[in-house]
Amino acid sequence: MIISICLPTYNRAIKLNKQLTIFYNQLKSINYKYELIISDNNSTDKTSDIIKKFKKKFSKLQNVRFVVNKNKFNLGFTKNFLKTIGLSSGHYSIILSDDDFPKNNFYKKLYEYIIIKKPKGLIFIPLSKKDVISNYKINYLKQFTKVNQRSGTMSGIIFRTKFISKKYITNKTLYPQIHMSINYYLRFGLHHMKLDEYLHFTEERNLVSKFNDNMNRPSDYGVLERFNIIDTYYKKKKIIFKDFFLSFLSMTYWFNDIKYTLKNNNNSQNIINNFNKSVFYNINRKVTFFIANIFIIFLPFKFSGKLRLSFRVFILKELLKILVTNK
Repeated sequence: MIISICLPTYNRAIKLNKQLTIFYNQLKSINYKYELIISDNNSTDKTSDIIKKFKKKFSKLQNVRFVVNKNKFNLGFTKNFLKTIGLSSGHYSIILSDDDFPKNNFYKKLYEYIIIKKPKGLIFIPLSKKDVISNYKINYLKQFTKVNQRSGTMSGIIFRTKFISKKYITNKTLYPQIHMSINYYLRFGLHHMKLDEYLHFTEERNLVSKFNDNMNRPSDYGVLERFNIIDTYYKKKKIIFKDFFLSFLSMTYWFNDIKYTLKNNNNSQNIINNFNKSVFYNINRKVTFFIANIFIIFLPFKFSGKLRLSFRVFILKELLKILVTNK
């Protein structure tokens, strides 16, 4: 059995070097077969040099197939991402970001888990110790919501390669992995991975920088697309209202959480204002959006995670601001 690692990259030579070093150090001491696929979106830094260095090192390992694609020009995130999926030939394919790093013995334990369990459902590799624990807890009520929410982070999503679907993905799609995950989940369900190893998820501390990053997110930060993805599957009767509303609720929470994080940045008020306008003026379900905000404000504390009073008051003020502005 071969497991494929699908790794799109662009101008992250230092992080890619660390990622490939981890992969090499772990694979050289085991005999399990892996395929590592890198698609370089025409990087202008030293990415090519890093790839060339590791191509020579991997050539000495019998258990690693190293596949490299370099685009002649920058195709954008989605096309480059799809290149790695298209080149995958393993039984299972894992999406991996170049800046989310596996812990020790990760590849060994992952291979052993898959070869023993032979999972059919969609798999999410834990991104933290907290995820390791939560993966042992199954909540069927919120299962679709988990798929929609977790697949927004592309690292650690596992599919059986031959069943990957690109349905509803266009060249303008910012989150192709969400469509892949939902399509796969609707067909095969979710496999709750019980693995103690995890990926170290490197979350960008400066949220402002994400409004101008390699994914070319628009002023709505890609939030509208997340709402529209849920809407698409509901309109096409792929999901029931419960799954639609709970997912819509979680995206509304995310929308407010982004603003709440940004408000502590002195230079982000214009971003927040543009963010509000971009989402409110263009969201398809304004009534549902308002209802979801009211739900979040008045949710019982035991269901609301970090929904402390200051956060609720912030959401209420923002909601009133939108209402007053758009009278």
